[in-house]
Parts: sequence; C-alpha cells; structure tokens
Amino acid sequence: MIYILNSDSLFHLATRRTSYVLGIYKKRWLSHYYWGLGIEPDSHAMEFVPAEPSAYEVTDDNTDKSFSLNRVPLEYPYGLAGDFRSPAFEAFSAGRAVLDLSVASWRVYAGRPELPGLPCACVNGAADVQTLEFTLADSLTSFEAILSYSVFEEADLIARNTTIRNTGSSPLDILSAYSFSVDLQLPGSGADRENLELLSLHGAWARERSIVRQAVKAGRVEIESVRGISGHFTSPNCAVVRPDTTERSGEAWAFALVYSGDWRIACERNEEGNYRIQGGLNPSTFAWCLEPGGSFVCPEALLTYSNEGLSGMSRNFHTMVLKHILPVAWASRPRPILINNWEATYFNFDEEKLLSIAKKAKELGVELFVVDDGWFGKRNDDSTSLGDWTIDEAKLPGGLSALADKVRGLGLLFGLWVEPEMVSPDSDLYRAHPDWCLHMEGRPRSESRNQLILDLTREEVRDEIVRRIVSVLSICRADYVKWDMNRPFSHAGSALLPPNDFYRRMYQKEIRHRYALGLYDIMRRITRALPDVLFEGCAGGGGRMDMGVLQYMPQYWTSDNTDAFARLAIQYGTSLFFPPVVMGNHVSAVPNHQTLRSTPIKARSLVAMSGNLGYELDPTRFSDEESQEIKSANAWYKAHRELIQFGRFLRLASPFEGNYSSWIFVSGDKRKALVFWFRVLSKVNHGRESILLNGLEENILYVVAIDGKPVRELSGSELMRRGLPLSPSRGDGEALCFELSAKD
Repeated sequence: MIYILNSDSLFHLATRRTSYVLGIYKKRWLSHYYWGLGIEPDSHAMEFVPAEPSAYEVTDDNTDKSFSLNRVPLEYPYGLAGDFRSPAFEAFSAGRAVLDLSVASWRVYAGRPELPGLPCACVNGAADVQTLEFTLADSLTSFEAILSYSVFEEADLIARNTTIRNTGSSPLDILSAYSFSVDLQLPGSGADRENLELLSLHGAWARERSIVRQAVKAGRVEIESVRGISGHFTSPNCAVVRPDTTERSGEAWAFALVYSGDWRIACERNEEGNYRIQGGLNPSTFAWCLEPGGSFVCPEALLTYSNEGLSGMSRNFHTMVLKHILPVAWASRPRPILINNWEATYFNFDEEKLLSIAKKAKELGVELFVVDDGWFGKRNDDSTSLGDWTIDEAKLPGGLSALADKVRGLGLLFGLWVEPEMVSPDSDLYRAHPDWCLHMEGRPRSESRNQLILDLTREEVRDEIVRRIVSVLSICRADYVKWDMNRPFSHAGSALLPPNDFYRRMYQKEIRHRYALGLYDIMRRITRALPDVLFEGCAGGGGRMDMGVLQYMPQYWTSDNTDAFARLAIQYGTSLFFPPVVMGNHVSAVPNHQTLRSTPIKARSLVAMSGNLGYELDPTRFSDEESQEIKSANAWYKAHRELIQFGRFLRLASPFEGNYSSWIFVSGDKRKALVFWFRVLSKVNHGRESILLNGLEENILYVVAIDGKPVRELSGSELMRRGLPLSPSRGDGEALCFELSAKD
C-alpha cells in the first residue's frame, strides 16, 4: 500500500482504486505530486518540475533562482515567506515566526495510533492499514510538525493528522493550525484543470444539509462554524468536483473532519489555476500556548477520491464509517424500532399516559420506548432543572426504575433523553456552582433557551456530569440514550483559565477546543461505563452530526423536522457522507408540527424507513385502519432491516432538482435490492415514467415485486440503462417501494 521510490524521496500511497503521491523536493520540502485514480508505482512517471517563477515572485533558494515556493505544491505550507497562498498554520516562538519546514525524518509502520483526547478512525482488526509519518522541522524556532497519513485500503481513504511539538525552551504561540492541506495541480490544460466547484452542505435548524455547489473562480471560498459545534448552517465535510461530476460519473476529491467544535475548510485558487484545499480548527476562534516539551494534536481529517461520481465518494465514506468510525459493538448491530413521546406529549405527561403509548406501540411492533424531556426536576417547561437530573415523582411516582420495569414488562426496551452539557439558571446545580458555566467575567450571561453551557474544560465539572448521568442511566438500566445539546456558544470564557489580558490573551481562545476535548472525555467515559447502551446524538436535531460524535454515538437524530417531504432533502444530503444506519428518522403525526403539512402515511413510513425507523406521535389516536397499516409496515421493515441499515445505499433522483426523489439499497452480493421512489406533487397526463437504477449486477435477472407481488422480470443491465417503469396513482405524496430479488 505504501511504496518508497526514487532513493527514498518519493512516496506512493495506494488504495484499491486510488493513488496519493508525495515527494521530498530538493531534499527539503514535502510536496504533493498526484492524487487521483490509481497509477502504477513507477518513479519515472512521477518526476516533478515546478513552473518557472514570474518576474514578481520570490525565489527562496539562493543557490537556485529557477523556482519559487509559490509554484511548489506543498503538503503543509507556511506563510510569511515566498509562498503567497494561504498557510496551513501560523506560530511564533520567542517573537520569531516559523518561516521554514524541512523534512527531518520519516517512517512507515503497520496500523495507526489513536489520537490522545480526540476521536479518530480505528483499525478495528483490519490488516490493510498502514501509516506514513513525516517529521518537518524549523530549527530556529524549535517547531516540529508531524504529518501522519494512514492508508485504509478497502475504504479507498486516507486519514490525515498533524501534531505540533515544541522542542525548545520557550512557549510556542500557535495562532492557527489546520489538520490538512492539499495542493491540487490537475493534469490537462484550460478548463480541464481550472474549472472546479466546491460541493458543501448548508442549511439551518430543521433544514439541515442541503447540497450547494459553487464555482471556485479566483481567490478563496470558505465554509466554517463559529458556533462551538459543527453546526446546522454547514457541515465539516465537502468535496471539490468537476462541473460535469454527477451521482454516477466524474471526479470528486472529498474531505471530512473528525471533529465537533469550531472548524473551517477553505478552497483557494491561485493565479496559475491551481487549487489549495485545507481544513481543521477555525483560526478565528482558536489559539494555543504550547509549553516547552509539549505536543498539540490537531483533529483528524478523512480524504478520499472518486472517479465514479458522488456515489463512489459516498461508498468510500460509508465503508469508512461502518468499519472504522462507529463503536465496534454497534458497527453491524441492527437498530431497534423506537417510539419517542416528545411530539405526542411534550412536557405534559404522567406515568399512565406514557404506559398507554408504550402498550399500543408494542402491539404495533415497536421495540423500544423512549422518554424524552420532562422526566426530571420541576421540568414542566424549558425554564428549569437542567443539570439536576433528579426524578420528578409527581409525574413518575415510583421513579424511573419503576417506569422502566413496567415498560420492559410489556416486552419493550427502555430509553431516555438527557442534555448533559447544559445547566438551567433555575437549578440546584447552578445555585451551588454559578462559576461552572461558560461565561466572561463582568459580562451578562446569555441565557438562551433558559440555559447555560457547562464548562467542560474543568475536570471537576466533567467528573460531576459523568457521575450524575451514569447514576441515572444505571438506576433505570437504560437500553438507549438520546444525548441532546440545544444551544450554540456565546460569551464563552472560563473562570479556571488565566484572565484575558494582553500577555495571556490566547488562553481564552483555547476555550472552544478545550471544550471539545472535554466533551469527548465525558462521552468516552460514559459510553465505556455503559457499553451495551445505544447512544443517539442530537443537537437541536442535526446540529452536531459529524464524524467525531459518531465514534461514541453510533446514530444521530438527523433533524428536528419530522415532515416527510422536508426529510427527503435532509436525508438525501446527509447520505453524501453518512450511511443510513446512523440516521434516526421518525414517522410523526399530521398535520406535521414543524410545517403544518399533511402527507400520506405510506410516504411518511417509507421516508422514515430509509435508515433507523422510529415514531414520534401518539399511537393511541390511530384508527383501526392506521394501526393495521403501521403494524404491517413495522413487520416489513424488520424483514428488510439488515439490507436497509447495512446494504449499499445509492441515490437515484435528487429532491433538490425536481418533483421526485429516489434511492436504492443493494445487498453485498447484489442479489437483493429495495428501490424507494417519492413524488411530492401529482401531475396529470404526464406520460410514462421510469427510474434508472444503479449498483446492480448487469447479468442477473431480477424479479421485481410491489407489496410482495411479482410484477415483472428485468435484467440488471436493463434496469440500469432503460430504467424501472413506474405506474404511480394520482394524488400528492405518492410513495412506492420495489423489491428486487435475483431469479435462480
């Protein structure tokens, strides 16, 4: 997988389909030579000659005036010298800027190490993972950067990480430090190499992860979060694509940060038409004072290339998540069908009401009952009790353990909602420890949503959170936990760190990353204390759905918006980087609580079935006909759950491009498939339509069935080239499911 060529000056990182080639240029600078479809490790094909510098560039090597760093594709570029593109970091030691990074050493080894304090891709027993590590050094400032490249061959993916070391005797002030930087110098000429687009995911609360493509014509395009979380507005994942890249064809160079705090990814095009893509911690809210002998570890980044369009890109990320990101215990474990009482009752419930919902849900085939917000303290609205986590015995006279026992007596698993990172000003915890929240001394405390954020940079705060949450979950023997986080950061400071004066100002800019490290600490400790519990992440819906959280919480509440038509776009965009098994999707009542729209129960069911099926409504209000339909749907889902949750997922028709949405789940041997198709608005006299399938075996003859009844037989080649004929009925919100099985 890792080939060393040209007398140890050329490094070829090979996955099953791709090649990533690095070189030590002039025995000094670590440079990027190639990243794309796999090539033979032939050193003669990889000779690198930079373009001649222009008359108004700086030549950095006084012994050779024929080149400038501004023309060299660097792997971890530094600024303030002859490279006028954006640097990957900025650091000072004793007033001296880091102005040089030369390769000091390198090594190759099997596997890859864990990152201290941070989530990262794990080997998980794979024998095909190797790591290449370079040490770059600036001797004048005692600054070292260790660049790590871990090759995951099966996933066609490379995990990159940067660690900064201070080898000197003075503190090192780090003002910015990205996890990765890639200089793309594409082959060809003209439009072949100069017309790239940045594909990213944008949105808002209840409208997460819409797909946006924008041309990078000149200068720099950035996406970022400064909210303390990875964010609803955009996601720490993106791709650089050609204008003609589609789902099924074309090139994509893609990136995902394994991080849950403030981040930035930028794509820059210079005067030559070359591209620099870099990402990691957001420099606008980050700085770090690194003491002598210390190390600072940047978050990990996942990089992949596809020449098979966005479907190929998604395949690589989905494989990576399932095999190397999710907790091993849940990577291939089927997820239960759940019901959550939130939209059924909000805060207004008692034990009798909860048990009536649970009993009816069990009759319909639900497997897990979840008690949402309102079970603790005096929590009859959102103004109180966060942080106390004491049982409200007025609602639950026997406590959580008695309720959990009664729910289990019905044959259901038991789950609970918590928000461990928050404290209400009206709570015993806040009255006892008002300094335990993030705040700036002398400034008003922003009580957004009637809550404050606990200061996870403090060890005693983390210890108390872990103690309280583990105690509650152990008492009720929870099988599932929904971990929520319902406000972004503001006025984020810590009473524990030095004041924000001129000389120690950087300490307060360490807050947000220190918070992320504290978050990972409590997640790690709580999930390890309760290894059999299924944790689902949430931050006002999908506000912190990223690769970092998924290492501790193997599924995520995709959005607070439960409207089926809105969810078509949300789930479609999410699937670019995340497999369906990590998406929590619920059937809700109509009119929908977010959009006030009414949609047919079949459409709501099939949208929610496209991942982890759940319900967020009061089933005791169902008619007999609705109850029977839900019962049948749950039985069907259980029969096909493994294929939906762990089969290959491919997108067929985009909700961002018209009136239709469609996707397909294909088994590993390609002998079974499920095709979901949705039409938002009915059309009259629109002619015969079909949907082009993808991912099938061309030479297999498939039996196509609807509602378990065979309707036709078609070959894989015909289904992928002529398409699957559609016969929808009239009416808005039409949804169809086709079952394909190979004919022996």
